Amino acid sequence: MKVRQNLFNLANMEHNLRLIPKRRKEAQILAAIRKIQWELAKRSFHLSQVRAPFPGWITARHVEVGQRSDPGQFFFEIQGRVLEAQVDLPSYYLPKLQLHLPVEITAAAFPGKWKGEILRIHPSLEERTKTVRVYIGLKEKSPFFKAGLFVQAIIYLKSHSQAIVIPRLALKKDQKVMVLEKGVVQAKKVEIGAMMDDRVMVTKGLQPGDLVILDPIDLTYVGKQAEGTLVSMEKILKSHSKVN
Repeated sequence: MKVRQNLFNLANMEHNLRLIPKRRKEAQILAAIRKIQWELAKRSFHLSQVRAPFPGWITARHVEVGQRSDPGQFFFEIQGRVLEAQVDLPSYYLPKLQLHLPVEITAAAFPGKWKGEILRIHPSLEERTKTVRVYIGLKEKSPFFKAGLFVQAIIYLKSHSQAIVIPRLALKKDQKVMVLEKGVVQAKKVEIGAMMDDRVMVTKGLQPGDLVILDPIDLTYVGKQAEGTLVSMEKILKSHSKVN
């Protein structure tokens, strides 16, 4: 009986030894699952928090505890330590906007110019006007600047030493410009950059000396003789662009 018992114990030990790799693998899989669950829990906790992008003081609250929020909704208004100006720009400026672009600030209430830069660009458009809000930080302090003051901002976009600026009314549909070549109307496809009030920057498609037709004609005039109010591109070369 004792010999049989020893043989049984030996067989049981061998069986347990064979199970060790399997149990180790199961333990490793379970540990990996626990790690993933922990990372997901940390991510959920992080996403449940609203953090201000800069230090400051809360001056207004637009939500209540338990209220459902929508994308682009304002939660709080914060007065930061750096004085900021907020401007709303048309959405077509978005491809040209960058952080830290130089800005010039003026105010009708008093003379002078102050330097600033773009600090933040709002991630979504204003639903009704389709404009984007840009936050400008002032590099220079002034005792005249107070919260609520109306200012004018000139944003200097990226330099384009070879860019050409034409009147905006010269730009037709499908980004084409009507030009006069040897007295004949031709249509040129152009690539445009920034738009500045009544002007538009052309980055490709026109050359200095091209004669752009400003009269309101359409593509049916292509190939015909034309006379009209013309402007020489040689006179409107720009070394940089700015947004008012």
